Amino acid sequence: MEEITAVIHKAFEGELKTATISKSCIGKYYISILVEARKELPVDQMFSESTTIGVEVVIKDFAVMSTGEKIEILSTCRTL
Repeated sequence: MEEITAVIHKAFEGELKTATISKSCIGKYYISILVEARKELPVDQMFSESTTIGVEVVIKDFAVMSTGEKIEILSTCRTL
């Protein structure tokens, strides 16, 4: 395989498990790396229905909360 230049976005620590190299249809290469970090998982936080909401992303409004609150689409997003 030919040598390629790599741009590393984030350093990782731990044991390298797998690395998958892909080539896009325009000839760019990408690598996906799976690392086992062996770090402790964060403690689960308790939640209650009174403090938890759901968010639905829709076309007419930017988002509608489970409480019924609507968030308007920003004017700069409408032109996209």
